[in-house]
Amino acid sequence: MKLDELNEWCFAGHFRFNAPFRVVGRRGAAFASDGVTLISVTGVSGTHTLSLQFWDTEAEKTLLKWLDSDDVPQDAFWIKIPADVSEVMLTCICQKCFHDPLPETTICERCHGKGEIYCRHCGFTSGCGTCENTGTIEPSTCDSCKGTRTDNYESWDVGGGVLIARRFLRRMGSLGNCRLLVDPEHTEDPLRFEFEGGRGIVMTMRNDEQDGDT
Repeated sequence: MKLDELNEWCFAGHFRFNAPFRVVGRRGAAFASDGVTLISVTGVSGTHTLSLQFWDTEAEKTLLKWLDSDDVPQDAFWIKIPADVSEVMLTCICQKCFHDPLPETTICERCHGKGEIYCRHCGFTSGCGTCENTGTIEPSTCDSCKGTRTDNYESWDVGGGVLIARRFLRRMGSLGNCRLLVDPEHTEDPLRFEFEGGRGIVMTMRNDEQDGDT
């Protein structure tokens, strides 16, 4: 990988991540991040020209620990990232509610499913205002997908319900011989990936995250 190719992994609007950089104590390695991914490459020329950053906060140390780890958990598995994103089945699952069970219609607790209320004082019945005379309560719909459980943000289910956004999949596929370590038991942790000349970590898509690609 050439040094200027790392720019694609940077975040132009961020004061620290708007260009590739070096990390104190990591001689010869060049880093790039956009806040969601972190990539490290070695064996590229010109690293001495990059800005030098101190990564000494607990969060930064944790990210470097994930990046450096060679551990493969018992239930984890490696998958090959295709060079062409069209080779995998992309989904458009709603990121806010796809982990939730399907909503169900329930019996109205006020009228007990009758759709009407009997007044013991006057001896008359009237329609139940809680369920609008139906006897059932319809579930509330997701305010993000309006109940369709889909959205416009493409992602790839790499296993165990772990989703990777399309744009990161495309980037990893362009690295060459890239593989991703999937750990279904720790879906909240970043996933480690390796490629020729380097390695990186990528955050999975969360319930409240919407991340797409044009």
